[in-house]
Amino acid sequence: MTQIPRLAMNDGYSIPQLGFGIWKVPVDNAATAVEQALRLGYPLIDGANLYPNEAGLGEGLRGSGAPREDGLLPTKLPP
Repeated sequence: MTQIPRLAMNDGYSIPQLGFGIWKVPVDNAATAVEQALRLGYPLIDGANLYPNEAGLGEGLRGSGAPREDGLLPTKLPP
């Protein structure tokens, strides 16, 4: 599996340069898409509480078995 390059932040933490966005993933496919993305090595899954498929994001995270500390879940919050 190819390692995705990371960017170093000022605090020493690093974030992946590439992630998997779920904005356009259909609700019925979200859990499977997230599971597969994590198994393929995507370290970042991008979602938002306003996306209708957010429940599938949670299901996919649980179903993947990926360790919590290995991933990054950025989100967006309404103003």
